[in-house]
Amino acid sequence: MKLLFMGTPHFSIPFLEAVLREHEVLGVVTQPDKPRGRGLKVKPSPVKEFALARGLKVLTPAKLDDDFKRDIEILSPEVVVVAAYGRFLPDWLLEFPPKGCLNVHPSLLPKFRGPAPIQRAIMAGEKETGVSIIKLVPEMDAGDVYAVRKVPIDDTDNVGSLERKLATAGADLLLEVLRGIESGSIKPLSQDHSKATYAPKIQKEEMLIDWKKSAVEIRNLVRALSPSPGARSFYKGRVIKILEAEVADLNGTPGTVLLAHPKRGLIVAAGNESLKIETLKPEGKKEMKGEEFVRGYRVQEGDIFTSQKAGC
Repeated sequence: MKLLFMGTPHFSIPFLEAVLREHEVLGVVTQPDKPRGRGLKVKPSPVKEFALARGLKVLTPAKLDDDFKRDIEILSPEVVVVAAYGRFLPDWLLEFPPKGCLNVHPSLLPKFRGPAPIQRAIMAGEKETGVSIIKLVPEMDAGDVYAVRKVPIDDTDNVGSLERKLATAGADLLLEVLRGIESGSIKPLSQDHSKATYAPKIQKEEMLIDWKKSAVEIRNLVRALSPSPGARSFYKGRVIKILEAEVADLNGTPGTVLLAHPKRGLIVAAGNESLKIETLKPEGKKEMKGEEFVRGYRVQEGDIFTSQKAGC
């Protein structure tokens, strides 16, 4: 089929790779170039870089306005595929392609509708998630479902590893759905809207570790925000991103360093049990192991990790 693809981050690329294998991609729509990274240099999106390297037509509209509409009318796609584009589509675009607009959503809809389903599933301690291919409608993630594929959440998964698993499973599922649409052999089914839950964007205050919570809850937050943007705490006024941690069975006052050993590592008390901090990143520094942090920052047992900067 003649297809228009819309996506922006690295997560979108496996889906674009998949459709290129079986369909004619008329164009790729992605977000405009933006300042990125520590130097805030203006850079293209991952999808734009990928598409240009393969000689594809790329559109980066600041607005999905009449000028963009004329571009779409000229391309005249049969179907539009959206995978993490990052913007709501106007009604005219939803109604334009004769075979519809499809959206790839990384959850088992109607659970975890919204912009942060992968992070929210890990934060909630879910053992399973998945990918849903749905028909796009004006309401967020509320369209009829063509197909779902379940994906287990392993105890070692963080948001990075789970994204990769979902993208791999979802790319194959997307091709199956497109084959069904092309042949007319697949029909979408309505969601049970009474069971819908919402996965809102992660707010800055949610990235701060509350050491009064259980070690399991804190570890889930660490996994949900690793490798980026990172769950944060403060140590002696410094922002510390904690990227990898395991539950330990020591107990103490929440936030207190219970073990600081140059070879045995760093353990901090939670509201219930404690966390052995495996990997962390002090502000402005490289990632390091807990043992390195203990040695380099002269951490002592009894020191405190806090949820806010001293004096706040």
